[in-house]
Amino acid sequence: MDVGLLQYYYPNAKIADSTKYDTLEAYVGVSWKWLSAKYSITTGDYFGANATTNASCTGADSKGSGYLDVSATYEIMPKLTLVGHYGNQTIKDCKPLEYSDYKIGVNYDMNGWVLGAAYIDKDADAALYTLSNTAASKTKDLGKGTVVLSVSKSF
Repeated sequence: MDVGLLQYYYPNAKIADSTKYDTLEAYVGVSWKWLSAKYSITTGDYFGANATTNASCTGADSKGSGYLDVSATYEIMPKLTLVGHYGNQTIKDCKPLEYSDYKIGVNYDMNGWVLGAAYIDKDADAALYTLSNTAASKTKDLGKGTVVLSVSKSF
């Protein structure tokens, strides 16, 4: 079992009306063998989201927004693990900003160096993650599904 607080602090970062993005989350997590689950809940606005700062929101604040993370890491053969994740973000009074995300992949342990490959995607509104370059007439969806390759080492 794991219980804690996470503070996201963005010095001098503010939304137009001087609302800060800073967010404090409380969380509780449990794990059993190769499964884990964690639920986080905001103690204030979710990264500044409210009806004043975001047209997608209908309420005065988004306090009490939550994120559920369910993950699995299962060894399918020595040094090779299958990894999976499902997450669900709820944002109080800001339904259009809510999303679910998932990951499926494998990790291979090479004497403490871990090589990973995973496919990651979400079901969020693509318009929220699309950047436009009007001068070049180009757009890019930053939130579309993608393959992520990784190399890590713990000391």
